[in-house]
Amino acid sequence: MSATPASDLLRAEHRRMEADLDRLLFATKRSGTDMVLELRHAFSALQRLSQPHFRKEDNAFYPYLRAQFPELLSHLDEQHEHARELERHLLELLESIDCAPDKRQQTELIRFAAELYDVTQHHIVDEEDQLLRLADSWLSQEQQASLAANMTDL
Repeated sequence: MSATPASDLLRAEHRRMEADLDRLLFATKRSGTDMVLELRHAFSALQRLSQPHFRKEDNAFYPYLRAQFPELLSHLDEQHEHARELERHLLELLESIDCAPDKRQQTELIRFAAELYDVTQHHIVDEEDQLLRLADSWLSQEQQASLAANMTDL
């Protein structure tokens, strides 16, 4: 079993995701083809982290705590879906641009990247300030270790 508590594993993943979110937002300050290329790289790196992270939460961490904190988990589920929806829109837009974006595309790229940044950061704060804090006080060390092992297997 993992010596690191499951909640600490999620916190560590959040820190790595925040670095890619910052990179995503920074890319919107570029222009033309540079913006698109930087956004693609930052978005790809973010997805490599966020997809397995959400899978761990959705399939291991959240189900384990759902009966104890159903309203909070329902709220966090909605945030996950909103983030996934924004990711889909941003991906579609990035895939539709061959070279330099036109003015409308550039505006949409900036808007979707900023909204994904905001939604994900808000989710991280909600999760850490509420769910992970509750999990730290409610779960035993053995439960945290067991959950961490389950999450690692995913």
